[in-house]
Amino acid sequence: RVYSGEAMREALARGPWDVVLCDHMMPRFSSLDALALLQETGQDLPFIIVSGLIDEETAVAAMRAGAHDYLSKDKPHRLIPAVERELREARHRAERRAALDAVRENEARLRALATNIPGMVFQMARDPEGTVRFLYVSEGATPVLGVRCGELMREPQRFLDMMPDSDRQRFVEAVEASEGALAPLNWDGRIRTPGGDLKWINLRSSPRRIDSGDLVWDGVVFNITQSKDTERE
Repeated sequence: RVYSGEAMREALARGPWDVVLCDHMMPRFSSLDALALLQETGQDLPFIIVSGLIDEETAVAAMRAGAHDYLSKDKPHRLIPAVERELREARHRAERRAALDAVRENEARLRALATNIPGMVFQMARDPEGTVRFLYVSEGATPVLGVRCGELMREPQRFLDMMPDSDRQRFVEAVEASEGALAPLNWDGRIRTPGGDLKWINLRSSPRRIDSGDLVWDGVVFNITQSKDTERE
């Protein structure tokens, strides 16, 4: 139990705590001061105001500022349910943060892996009208295709425009067959890079349904020009 900002700061540093119950008006302190101090520390603790003096306008302002609930001292029966509810919500927030941290860690790991793969890693989708677009392209797009990853995501048609007509038609047919059978896509074809080089590439990917119901392909593109030259020789 504390009665000043200094004492509250010291107490929060000694934690951990589960919940903060705060009177509204104290001789050297107010609930809004206490709430601001808690937010400064970055701790996600339920903050419940318990007061007999707080008016509705101030209570609403406190809720907008980040308080989780306010109770009147003449209704103590609401305190335990309010504490239990806010503790559950705090646990849910902590679980969501942990899940997001895990997602960010996985994304960082995948980016590191994609950067070190000698090819282009991508995620591709197909619009209802048949247009291919890239949801993700690794930096390997530059050495393989001669196009920066950001450019390819903004202008996915450039990928198809790099193909000779016959190869482009085979690629579209291969994508349609993969979509129809939900089967892996494995395609070899030629591209003409912006620098004028003619390359053979191999595109491999697997289709899957995401939560929205849309179909996406996760895969890689490799430069197989040397292999093709060896076969021809």
